[in-house]
Amino acid sequence: MDFSKNRGLVFGAIKHIEAVSKNDLLLDLLSEEALKTSEIEEENSNIESVQSAIKRNVGFTIDNKKIAPAELHISEMIVDLYKSISKHLHAHN
Repeated sequence: MDFSKNRGLVFGAIKHIEAVSKNDLLLDLLSEEALKTSEIEEENSNIESVQSAIKRNVGFTIDNKKIAPAELHISEMIVDLYKSISKHLHAHN
């Protein structure tokens, strides 16, 4: 297949992903990036805490779960990066 056909298939598939699946995919991608960044900083972050913090920062959930400062910080940084990139991309469309 050529590039334009592949691109069309990918965009078509993305349009059909349920909102819940999009949220799960976003959570997985942001969590993975947060964990990789934590490893670079030589910190050992807990995946559940990172995901909980990310959910809180993107507005998926509101809870009172205690989150360690390092995990809260990395999640805020990753979500801020995601939002700024997303905002920039939408401004140019």
